[in-house]
Amino acid sequence: MNRFALPLAFTLVAALSAAPAVLQAVETMTWQDLLPPRQLEVEEALDAEQRKLWAFDEAKREGFYEVTYELDIRTGLKDGSLEDADLTEEDRAILKSEPSKQFPEAVIYWKGMAALRSDLAAAAKEVPMGMSGRQVRIAGYVLPLEFAGEEVTEFLLVPFVGACIHAPAPPPNQIVHVRPAKPFESDRLYAPVWVDGVLSTGTAKHDLSLVDGTAPVEVGYAMDAAAVEAYKRK
Repeated sequence: MNRFALPLAFTLVAALSAAPAVLQAVETMTWQDLLPPRQLEVEEALDAEQRKLWAFDEAKREGFYEVTYELDIRTGLKDGSLEDADLTEEDRAILKSEPSKQFPEAVIYWKGMAALRSDLAAAAKEVPMGMSGRQVRIAGYVLPLEFAGEEVTEFLLVPFVGACIHAPAPPPNQIVHVRPAKPFESDRLYAPVWVDGVLSTGTAKHDLSLVDGTAPVEVGYAMDAAAVEAYKRK
């Protein structure tokens, strides 16, 4: 054996051990990137169904709107299953109303739309495969959960102002639970920020304090030890 081979091997191992780890490339993501493909497909299908209405003349379009609106509001059904539903006589009268008689296909249309909405609600709880462990950068709005004095130590990152408080909560795959690497001052509710960190997945619930109490919010993503900075356009 070459007398230099062994020392050289040990030197190489030592050098590699001491070398800094290769940093993972940071991916700048949009909120749409956090959606599963199936959800995007269902949303496209819903859009296509809604566009069909615009091919009708105004009278037929208004008739469809009236039938589907009444079915949504007064029956509260979202899965399109009218046959086995426990409807009141008033609810069933909708199906015998003049618009329903004039546009019987509107009821079929409503059933299809209700089924798609049901699919969308299920897909909205999913997260895409392969998201966990990725180093990402994403912009959003701060909804504080915990404070240390005046500084935020834990928050939900949401895609729009008013989410969870003045409007229904976004689906779980559109909320990120963030624990920043260090507390930071937020000058207002829904302050816009950039967040950098390693993404992890897994549905969890967090209690959000509201004016009239607390409400559980279902979250699909998390970032621990994340870097937070005030939002600035690139």
